Amino acid sequence: MLVAVSITQTALSANQKIPLGSTAIQTNQEARLNNGNLEIRKAGTFEILANFVFTATAAGDVTVQMQAGGVNVPGATATATATAGGTVTLPVQGAVQTRQGTQGATVPISWTVSAAGTLVSATASVKRVI
Repeated sequence: MLVAVSITQTALSANQKIPLGSTAIQTNQEARLNNGNLEIRKAGTFEILANFVFTATAAGDVTVQMQAGGVNVPGATATATATAGGTVTLPVQGAVQTRQGTQGATVPISWTVSAAGTLVSATASVKRVI
């Protein structure tokens, strides 16, 4: 299991990846934090839970989408309608299945936000379930 957090407010542009700041808990080597992204390092099925608090620059929908290996994970998205300068909470959950591949190969997990604004905080966890 790995839990990563970010409590440093960070300005983000529309369609920018959301950075994670540091590892809070790590109980094994199945996943790691690398350059602001989670990386799955083992074969298996993983449950990924994330929560983002975001202040939007403009009014409208704000969507966060999870990607695995740069590809959108179906259903792993959250949308909220924000007012200009309004703060929304966006919980995202998904499952990713990885296969045994080349030794040392990893699957990066990242999230992209659809609107410009400020990331207030982020938490993400990855846990192998099978």
